[in-house]
Amino acid sequence: MKLRRILLIFAAAVLLCTAVCADDYKDVADTHWASEQIAYLSDEITGYPDGTFQPDKTVTRAEFVSLLARIAFPEELKNETGSTWWEPAFRVCEANNLLSGTFGYSAPMPRGEIANILGTLCRGLDGVNARADAAEQFVINWNEQRMQSPAWQPMFSDTADFEMFSDALRVCVNQGLLTGYPDGTFRPKNGVTRAEAAAILARLKAQIALHKADCAYICTVGQNWLIAQTGKTETSLHLVKPLTGEKTPLGFSFRTKTDELAGWRLFSGSDGTYVWGEAGLYKREGDTLRTIYPEPVLDFVQSGERYYILTHPEEEYPTYLYAAMYYPCATQVVSVDWDWNTTLLASRDESNNMQNLTDLYVENGKIYVAGTYCMGMMDVHCALYEVTDGKLTALFGEY
Repeated sequence: MKLRRILLIFAAAVLLCTAVCADDYKDVADTHWASEQIAYLSDEITGYPDGTFQPDKTVTRAEFVSLLARIAFPEELKNETGSTWWEPAFRVCEANNLLSGTFGYSAPMPRGEIANILGTLCRGLDGVNARADAAEQFVINWNEQRMQSPAWQPMFSDTADFEMFSDALRVCVNQGLLTGYPDGTFRPKNGVTRAEAAAILARLKAQIALHKADCAYICTVGQNWLIAQTGKTETSLHLVKPLTGEKTPLGFSFRTKTDELAGWRLFSGSDGTYVWGEAGLYKREGDTLRTIYPEPVLDFVQSGERYYILTHPEEEYPTYLYAAMYYPCATQVVSVDWDWNTTLLASRDESNNMQNLTDLYVENGKIYVAGTYCMGMMDVHCALYEVTDGKLTALFGEY
């Protein structure tokens, strides 16, 4: 069962024993980094009979899966029974295809296994918190005068093997549920403490509540989340405090679409600092966002005091066909200075079916654009153009 279906059954969690607020735990002070998250899960999480929470104790598989089931599947959990306190939760999660061959109930719950479970639960959502389509950009091979596909890069320095056969970790990171360590590692084999588990699952619970209110998580902005709230005719952007739901409108609204035409999404790209897509280009600055360009953005480069952007006119959704699917492309190259002054640098030749603009580059003061096209069902090609004198001049790759 996907998270979207979960939203329809979201209700108060089932308590297997008496829960208390974080303030009531003898070993969780108000100054503890996870005190708010622990308090937020007061209906789902429990302490020990001696009045402690033991935030630094490692979480077992049984404990984590039980908490997850209380948060994500409360109604289903009510109807399950078992011979152990954790068995009903495992049955519910197995029924929702979240567990496969899990064993060692009393063993520490590895971070990699958490990623697999949450990635499966959240697959299909549109968060772009960490890294999205910027990693897929074609690479210019100047020596051989051709464009080539980029080398695949894992999300973290130690997750190449883990990510080789699953996108679960990428989903979790882009959905803002899991993060790595300052040294660039994820440590998938490590366990998590009770405090860390509370922080992860508090984020999940908050996102379930947001989706129930027709809001979608986009990315984390300092202590806030950027969300899109979808109405019948308009979708608006807000900054929200995750655990309280307090929203601050950003003053932007967009026509609500009933389909994701040609892959264009409100936000489709991220590099950890900027987020961009049909809604424009924005930069994270502390707990707020700064608008760089409020029109559709497929790709961009910041160079000096200017942003160079691939865009298209509003209400147009240019595409190209590849493998029987339509993919978005741009039709214009513009520059934007620090004062928001926009200059049109070049537009594609509408009669040239190779100028489906997908990637932008600035090297040695020159602006280049990649045009992606197909010459057969699976025969994708890429041409490189230089932006000169208001037009796109082909350098190589055209046929």
